[in-house]
Amino acid sequence: MTVHVTPEAEALWQEAETAERESRAAQERSATARRRAVAIARADRYSLDAAAAAFGVSRSRVQQLERAAAS
Repeated sequence: MTVHVTPEAEALWQEAETAERESRAAQERSATARRRAVAIARADRYSLDAAAAAFGVSRSRVQQLERAAAS
């Protein structure tokens, strides 16, 4: 079965697809930057608690980011 929608609906669908791809790419860049920031802070000998306070996250979140950066 072939179903066609209006050009307007098709354009909106394509716009949403593009936005979703861009969002995923931005999220990956954000995650990479956060992992790098934690790696730099820890290499500079900031404790887990200090890094957490600096970035406004929990100590366990710093640990998660640190583990992700190592893998």
